[in-house]
Amino acid sequence: MDSADQLTDLISPVPVTHLTAVLARWLWDGHRAAAELQELRRDDERGVWANPVSYGTDRYQYLVTTAASLCTEVDDLQPDRGFQSLLLKLPRAALYPLSAPQGPDGPLGMASDLRRELLGEGERQELALLSRRELWVEGRDLVLLPWQGNEDAGLVGLWAGKGVRQRGEGSRVDWEWLVELDLTGGNGQAALFPTGPRRPRPRAHRDFA
Repeated sequence: MDSADQLTDLISPVPVTHLTAVLARWLWDGHRAAAELQELRRDDERGVWANPVSYGTDRYQYLVTTAASLCTEVDDLQPDRGFQSLLLKLPRAALYPLSAPQGPDGPLGMASDLRRELLGEGERQELALLSRRELWVEGRDLVLLPWQGNEDAGLVGLWAGKGVRQRGEGSRVDWEWLVELDLTGGNGQAALFPTGPRRPRPRAHRDFA
C-alpha cells in the first residue's frame, strides 16, 4: 500500500481532497490573521514592534483556539487540546499539526518534551504505566501534519505522514510514509485563497486629555 492509500484508508470515509481543503483554509486563515496583527504592530506612534515571536504565537493561538470550527466541515472530527497542544481526532487517526519551517525533512519546529514523546514511539517510557502519547492518542494511528508557511507567503506546503524522531537528530523525523497534500488542485489554498490585499483594518483612535 503506497503512502496516499495509507492516508486514504486511515481517514476514510473522509476524502483526502476534502480534508486537504479544510485544513488548507484553516492554516491559511491562521497565517493571514497573524499577519494582520503584525500590521497593527507596525503602526504605532512609538515605533515598530512587530517581531517573529509575536507572529508565531498569534498564529499558534489562532489555530488551537479555532480548531473546534473544523467539526462543522469534517464528519466525526474531534479537536482535543490535551497537554496544552492539539490533536485532530478521527475514528482511526489522530492528526497532529506541527510547524515545519524547512519542510518535512528538516527540523519540525521546537522539540518540546511532549513532541519528543509523541514522536518517540518504541522508546522506553520511565515510571509510567501509560505514556502521555497512549493516553492522548487512545489507540488511533498518529498521523503527523507538518506544514510550512510564513508571514509573507502564507501557507506554502502541507504533508501527512507517519514517522518517529531520529535519534540524535533533534526534531527531525524518520518517515515510514509521507504524502504531500495538493494545495493547487482546485480544493486547496491556491484556488480558494488567491493572494491579494488584506481586508481594511481600523486605525486605533487616540484621544488624550
